[in-house]
Amino acid sequence: MSAASSRLVQTVAGRAGLRPCEVLAQLAERIVVGEDGTVSVPPFTSSW
Repeated sequence: MSAASSRLVQTVAGRAGLRPCEVLAQLAERIVVGEDGTVSVPPFTSSW
């Protein structure tokens, strides 16, 4: 993971009161792969 991505995950985790691995787990659970191979994550509110 790039330094910029790592900082973003850490910032989001801090704001949500989560550990970075928990943020990544929630993102992974919501990944959507389009027919053309694009990967996205729809907006969501943390479940933890």
